[in-house]
Formats: sequence, C-alpha cells, structure tokens
Amino acid sequence: MTRGLRNLAAALIATAAACGTGLAETGKALVPAERAVGLFRAVCLGTVEKDFAGAAKVMAKYGIDRKETSGTIYSEAEDISFKIFDGPGFGKTCSMAFASKDKAKAVQAAVPKVAPFQDSAFGLVTVMTKGVLVIYKGTRNGGRMYHNLRMLSDRG
Repeated sequence: MTRGLRNLAAALIATAAACGTGLAETGKALVPAERAVGLFRAVCLGTVEKDFAGAAKVMAKYGIDRKETSGTIYSEAEDISFKIFDGPGFGKTCSMAFASKDKAKAVQAAVPKVAPFQDSAFGLVTVMTKGVLVIYKGTRNGGRMYHNLRMLSDRG
C-alpha cells in the first residue's frame, strides 16, 4: 500500500471512530453480500467523483431514504444503512453498514478490487479502482453479523 493510501486510511478510521456509522436495524431483511456490494458501488463509487453529492438520490432510488438526525440513512425493508460524513482534511467518506448471513470472506470476495484485501491497523484495506480506497470491518451485534464498507477517494 502506498504511503498516501496509508495516511488516507489512518484519517478515514479516525474519522469513522469519531463520527460513528450506526448499525443498520434488526428486524429487517438480511442483505445478501452481492446485493449490498452492488448498492455500495452504485451509491459510493457512483458518486465519489463529486464527493458523494448525488449519493442520497441514488439511495432513494433503492428505497434507502429514512434519514435520522445523526445523518445515517436507513432502508425501511432491509437491514442496511449509509452515512456520508466529512473526513479530516481529505473530503468526504461514504460508509455502508448491513447485516447479512454471508460471512466476511463472501463480502470481501464480492468487492471488485485491483488488489486483495490486506490486514492493517485500520481493518482490511484494498483499492477498489484507481485511487479509491475501501476499508472492511465486520462485527457481531444482537445475533447478526454486520459488515461495514467505507470509501474515500485518494486525495493525497
């Protein structure tokens, strides 16, 4: 991983920890890895060039439109949420959390990337396309496995 991407990853994780992403909600349909990654590509990768300015419109197209005061936007039907927030000196971050019966390896395999995920102090990190950093973290909550993907373009 290049030094610029390493610095970017450090800033991204620090911001995510400070802002929180909010988990999606239990009691809703689990989201298959392929669908979730497809939504991540449409919402985050599809709007990264303009600092995710059109992300809310893309989310609404897929029924992800219940906005909370925290800035997290949820789906009413599926256990998935997105949040766009400012990163320290690096522009905006697009974060997606979702619950799935798919294991971490299935989610990671579904992410199109130019390099395999690598262990880092920040979680598993890869580059999705030229200069677009993706960080993966998984956590168990309330009996469900939650997956979190975050995207920030390389501006270093």
